[in-house]
Amino acid sequence: MNSFHISSLLAFTLNLVLGVSVYTMNPQRRANRFFFITSLAIATWLLCFVLVPIAESREVLISLMRCSGMSSVVIAMAFDLLRHAIVHEEEDRRDLLRTMAPWLFILPINAIISFYADLVTEVDQTKTGFPMPIYGTGQIPYVFTFACGVLLFVKRFAGDLRSTKGVQRTELGYNWLAAALLAVVGLLLAQVIPTVTGNRQVMQFIPLSVLMYDGILAYGIVTRRIMSVGEVLRRATAYLLIGVYLLLVYTAVHWPVSFLTHDFGSASDTLAHFLAAIATAFSIAPAHGRMQRVANRLFISTQAMDTQA
Repeated sequence: MNSFHISSLLAFTLNLVLGVSVYTMNPQRRANRFFFITSLAIATWLLCFVLVPIAESREVLISLMRCSGMSSVVIAMAFDLLRHAIVHEEEDRRDLLRTMAPWLFILPINAIISFYADLVTEVDQTKTGFPMPIYGTGQIPYVFTFACGVLLFVKRFAGDLRSTKGVQRTELGYNWLAAALLAVVGLLLAQVIPTVTGNRQVMQFIPLSVLMYDGILAYGIVTRRIMSVGEVLRRATAYLLIGVYLLLVYTAVHWPVSFLTHDFGSASDTLAHFLAAIATAFSIAPAHGRMQRVANRLFISTQAMDTQA
């Protein structure tokens, strides 16, 4: 595998980790579920590049590139649904269907163009390993339908940014910035720069756009507590800190006691384990308060940590 394939696999993995993390931290929230769906759509797009090294024929490569084109439109739809879920937290199937209605028209057209209208007629693999698609007659209608979907998404997102405030506006802002960066960088590397300069080597850096997207959202999650996972992160940080502290206490007691007992001819570590366990047990009470305060400085605290848990 070369640098392009490694970067694709890295972006694929990190994107899935972020999506699964946000979902598992608050699966009851509608926006978190749609965030996970968006991550799956981006992962599907990246998977088309990850599978390139094991493609056995030209036909498989062409199919992968056509799937990547189809996935791009699915990503735009997923962003639109995520926007709707953030603004409308209450479950309303009618509003959701109205949001999806244009996409139910755009997606089938795009699927037909991607797989039956010669969107990609050939794939040229350079030394970089990037599968550079050679487009056919389906490129113009594909770009048109894709642009319609993107314009619809931008119009709706801009309207919601003006009408919302507070946490909703913050979440929309970070998702808007991340989505815009993903789209702009991706289009520049995939279409604009290769078309204008004739240099297709820059296309191998396309996975970087996903890493930028994940980085912006991860920063928003940590610093602005978007996607309603700030409290979970704070509690997880507190548990991690106290776990590391107790492990250090256990090791600090066990190691010297074990060393001394072995010097006196004992082959058993029972006494060392016993004393280390006692020291750890007595350390829980004073330790949890200190670690809680450290975690509270990193995240705004709303509940105390349950030391029994």
